[in-house]
Amino acid sequence: MILLCQILRPAFTVIRDIESKSLLVFIRGTRSLKDTLTDALCAPVSFEHNNMVSGHAHRGMVAAASWILKHCTPVLLNALHQYPHFKIKV
Repeated sequence: MILLCQILRPAFTVIRDIESKSLLVFIRGTRSLKDTLTDALCAPVSFEHNNMVSGHAHRGMVAAASWILKHCTPVLLNALHQYPHFKIKV
């Protein structure tokens, strides 16, 4: 699954690697003007994730990570249903 890059929506893909028994999540870094605009939203914001992790982070990165989580989770859950013994690597 490859998604096109937009502001606050970085390109990423999920790949199944049978040899390592892993689901690999790749997130592309800054490559385009839209990526640069995401990077430019650098004011710190508070965040919390599942009452386990909290802190402050780069506004653009928090928004991008939330978007990836929303779109990547269904793909990973489906893959884990098919390959329950696989690990997830980001």
